[in-house]
Amino acid sequence: MKVFLSYAWTNKGNLDQIDSILSDSDADITRDTRDLKHLDNIFDFMNTVAEHDFAILLISQDYLKSKNCMYEALKLLEHPEFDSKYIPVFLDNLDIFDAIGRLGYVKYWEDSFDELNSKIKELQSPANTHEILKELEHYRKIRDRIDDFLNKLISIRGFTFNEVVVENDKNPLLNILGLKFKKEKQRKSNEFLKFFINKDKSNDNLSKSLSSIYLEMLELWRIQSLSKFDLEPLISICDKISSYFLGKNNHECRVSLRILLEDNNDVKVKTLVRASTQSPIDEFISNISDNTAYSVIMSPDYTNDCFISNDLKELYNSHMYKNPNSNWKMLYQSLLVVPIWEELENKKYHAIGFITIDSVKTEYFQQDDIEFIKGIARYLYHPILTIEEQLNK
Repeated sequence: MKVFLSYAWTNKGNLDQIDSILSDSDADITRDTRDLKHLDNIFDFMNTVAEHDFAILLISQDYLKSKNCMYEALKLLEHPEFDSKYIPVFLDNLDIFDAIGRLGYVKYWEDSFDELNSKIKELQSPANTHEILKELEHYRKIRDRIDDFLNKLISIRGFTFNEVVVENDKNPLLNILGLKFKKEKQRKSNEFLKFFINKDKSNDNLSKSLSSIYLEMLELWRIQSLSKFDLEPLISICDKISSYFLGKNNHECRVSLRILLEDNNDVKVKTLVRASTQSPIDEFISNISDNTAYSVIMSPDYTNDCFISNDLKELYNSHMYKNPNSNWKMLYQSLLVVPIWEELENKKYHAIGFITIDSVKTEYFQQDDIEFIKGIARYLYHPILTIEEQLNK
């Protein structure tokens, strides 16, 4: 099931939520921010819209006034099976359901065409403006077809935005696509999303870091849903976490994802990926029992759902911390380790690895950092489990 997402960039936040819902199904989703690579031809990309089983159009005032959005819409409109391919999702305050509202868009494109045409005619040699003349032709097509397109939009029962962001199998968008919401994702804790939604956005750097982490999580879920093997989204998530803490504390940290390995009667820890700015991964594998952070979390009763210290030297001097890496004192003084696990019955857990963050700066972590990383860890469980299974084949 191939689904193309068409939207105006000003509505990116709304589209992210729809993308998240579809990423939790078996859909193969095409979206410009993932599939349009650097230096790719944007028009070649937009031309693929009709090759998909469905196209979801996030309709807004900005969408209907965007030449790129209307290019995708007209490409779809030209397809003989258009009526069975497009699914409109309407944002609030859309004025297309009466004739006066639709006339506003017809006039907008008439004026846009006339303005560009007038500017071209002012030139002494308009024949030399081949690419601009192509754009003028595009404007003409939109002007001539906008009324037909708007009529198509209002002639079927589309969806409102609020209807399609329901995270369960009753979601009407999933139903019409014949898709199912993944049950394991439904059971997951939403700490990360709650943190993302409620976080104070007054700090622009933090807001951008949170948004980029969120998008990487969506991409990771999309890849995992297709049973593909790719470590790049995990590396990128480490990079984004590192950027988040740098923006918050004005000081760098190191971020890595580590997996558990069964070895006879002991359990070992191995680094799976690190942030791209860090040194390459070595083959250093440690026993759980040799590292206080890991052994505290993996104690039989699982009473500790993280390990945190903002002054490891003090902990070490009190004989309460050990680490098999002899260089740890030079590398970090603050440490946060959060398990990547899923809660089972009877309050037991299945752990598959850890998110590890450290910094040479003391007093680096705060309480909300713990909940933030816990939320990410819960979302990483199934993708990393899939990767571990592929690594073990």
